[in-house]
Amino acid sequence: MTRRFVLVLLLVSIAIRCIGIQRPLLDAHNIRQVHTATLTKNLAEDGYPWLKTRGDWKGREDATVVLELPLQMHLAGRLAQLTGNLDAAGRLTTIGFWALAFLLFCWLSRQLLPPSAARWAALIFAFSPLSIFFGQSFQPETLVLCLTLVVLGAFLQWCDTDRGGWLLAMGAALVLGLVIKSNEIVHLAVPVLVLGWARKGPRFLLRWQVWLVGLAALAAVVVWSRVITFYNTQSFPGWSSAAVLREFIGTPLDRLSPRYYVKLVGYMGVLGLTPVLAVFWLRGLWVEKACRRHPLLLGWGLGIALFYLVFGPGGPVEHSYYHLPALPWFCLVAALGLDGALGPAGWLGKSRALQAGVAVLWLACTGLALMNLYRPDTCAYEAARALAGCHPGKDETVLVAADHRVDTSGFDLYPTIFYYSGTRGYNLPLADRLGALDALLRAHPELVWVVQTRGAVADGMAWRERLPFFSRVPRPQAPLDAALAARGFAPVAVSAQWSVFHRVP
Repeated sequence: MTRRFVLVLLLVSIAIRCIGIQRPLLDAHNIRQVHTATLTKNLAEDGYPWLKTRGDWKGREDATVVLELPLQMHLAGRLAQLTGNLDAAGRLTTIGFWALAFLLFCWLSRQLLPPSAARWAALIFAFSPLSIFFGQSFQPETLVLCLTLVVLGAFLQWCDTDRGGWLLAMGAALVLGLVIKSNEIVHLAVPVLVLGWARKGPRFLLRWQVWLVGLAALAAVVVWSRVITFYNTQSFPGWSSAAVLREFIGTPLDRLSPRYYVKLVGYMGVLGLTPVLAVFWLRGLWVEKACRRHPLLLGWGLGIALFYLVFGPGGPVEHSYYHLPALPWFCLVAALGLDGALGPAGWLGKSRALQAGVAVLWLACTGLALMNLYRPDTCAYEAARALAGCHPGKDETVLVAADHRVDTSGFDLYPTIFYYSGTRGYNLPLADRLGALDALLRAHPELVWVVQTRGAVADGMAWRERLPFFSRVPRPQAPLDAALAARGFAPVAVSAQWSVFHRVP
């Protein structure tokens, strides 16, 4: 894999990720993207405090919420001062971290795979649907991906050279990753232990430098957990670090349900590698088992398995951006299988027509996956623009009464409405909506705006309703028009998907 090949592939990949860089954050995972954008906006308004980030979902009340060190938010906020567009600035920071991660992945693939397989790994990683989508989404996943590759690459160099600087770099990246997304980083302990044992033997565990890195990592987790609990419980008493972790992990019973693991396979097989490359990934697993090519590749795979076992039911299923740290390993193994199939003795290397057919099928599957990821949900955005056109005052707050979906109580709608209308307010809970409405109106007389959304009854792509990991079928809810009218609200803007109500205080 030459430098020219890497450079050309990098430039093409960056160009692809720059397409539509200024469009609104309406694609898949718009919840996470809009939350990041909201916290970034408020971070800039608050003068860029290093730890404390503030949301817009408690009206005038303090809505401090801290989950990660806001490093990307600081960069995006300051870049937005130059671009004039926060959405574009957030995507640019993501693309920058992805570019660095791509270069690190190319270097690492050369260390772990034969030259021809390393080239295929770079291509797969560059054009994976998940890599393309998250390589420009406004969230810190590519930063975590970059730190993941730094940890593994620096530790591999330390094992080969025994230079302390590499272990220092590995420890710094590990600590930084743990305070940004610890549940996406902690599984790296497995490949580190496997590689260290394979290269340096049992005495590896007696090295004081290794213990120092381990203690620093443990201290980072403990300290950051206390930071999260300290800030979050001021505004959300139930959002301690332990409670947040339990929510992401899921219950022990979740691990006994095959449904969760079917969804895991579906996400990676369809949106990560595409079904075509998933076949070669299975072949790559067999090749790696037979050859035992590199201990890091083996340890990394074991770490990914542990990651899915621990965080699978909570993290990668409900929040599928957690698949991104696992994507490089999947790409490496798939490249092994593809390279073997294209060899002189491989079944794919004997027919040009068969190779062309597989390439066309791969391209088609990639396109379908990207169509799913980039299908915009415009309902909340249009409602937000209508609300902004009504010019709510800065001292007024907004209530979002969402047409709740099967898996969430309007959680994927209210952040978009608040962010793109420039307002703040509350989200009406799923249960006892009338009781919650009366309680909010009594407690907050400044609440004079209500946005009610009405989602479509069907998905719009009928085939997705039959696939559990794609379906977005909403749960119909009774409209609140009569209840709002009885409480003094009158509609001021109405469409088939949303209504904006106002009450004169």
